[in-house]
Amino acid sequence: MCEQTSLGGVVLTGDRSITNKEDNMKSRRWLKTGVMVAMIFAMVLVMGNDHKATANQLKDLVMITAPPGGSWYPIAAACSEAIQKNNPGTRVDVIQGGGRINPKAVNTGKADFGLAMAITCVDAINAKPPYKTPHKNMRTLINLYEGVYQLCTLKESNIYTVGDFEGKRLMVGTQGSATVPFTQMALSTAGLTFDDLKKAFHVSAANAAQMLKDRMIDGFTTGIGGYPIAAIQDVAASRDVRLISFDDDAINKLQEINAGILKMKIPAGTYNGQEKEVQTFGGVTVLIVRADLPDDTVVKMLDGIFKEKKTLQGVHKLLRNFSMKTASGKTGIPYHPGSVKYFKAHGIDAGK
Repeated sequence: MCEQTSLGGVVLTGDRSITNKEDNMKSRRWLKTGVMVAMIFAMVLVMGNDHKATANQLKDLVMITAPPGGSWYPIAAACSEAIQKNNPGTRVDVIQGGGRINPKAVNTGKADFGLAMAITCVDAINAKPPYKTPHKNMRTLINLYEGVYQLCTLKESNIYTVGDFEGKRLMVGTQGSATVPFTQMALSTAGLTFDDLKKAFHVSAANAAQMLKDRMIDGFTTGIGGYPIAAIQDVAASRDVRLISFDDDAINKLQEINAGILKMKIPAGTYNGQEKEVQTFGGVTVLIVRADLPDDTVVKMLDGIFKEKKTLQGVHKLLRNFSMKTASGKTGIPYHPGSVKYFKAHGIDAGK
């Protein structure tokens, strides 16, 4: 005979339960209720998960920029906020880097996207100094703004071309800055190197402006950036200045060195006493992105940025003309397929 145990009116015999008829009916009702509750709870979980996926379709991202104090930092903040605002639940962490560091950070996946100069990125892709390996895991997300190379001397000098700096004193950029290689490239169009100068100075643009006013140097450069720039304005306020131009042959030589170099103009009247337009070279500042990011991720990033276009236009004067047309221009770096898809949907061929 099987042993029986009584538990609260329910008699357990081995692994079977024996109840009276009334209790059995109650149990069935409770079972049905429990099943229904479980089904509803499961549906809520599924719906909740679907909602979460919809609200947070874009994963968290890391963006790399430059330290505070320059134009890149507020631009990066505005772009990250635009993406977060239009992709609820997404977080964009902004980290500090620099012109030479950012391509490597994106290429290695330490950052998902970030600001960089296209000329520098072209060197990184092709493993040109200071980059030792080809940086293939980066593409253009958008073109942000154009910058021009500005080389300044006093109008009283006998310096009219870059070749005339041979045997002269020239500020070539601060040590470690992108301005130094840009100046090396500029001098190379006339067959010159730093060794052909009387002296190459590595000081800030502000210090160089004062040195030129005091005639301690014969010229200085502000590298590639927007115009007008304060250092040249400072000199032009008390001295007549001359901006050095680069002819088509010089620019063609530079473009053979780096596909990110573009022919550009500094309009007449940009600086006090500058009566004529000056042809020079330059490049663009871009947002680069990991090539291995999914296309739909890139599309959502761009959608967020362009929904806040007016905010970006107001965050810095360099972006005052920012638009889909300017953002899709030639950079020298292939566009991410997601960017191509996004711009094509708006009737624009990116990179053309």
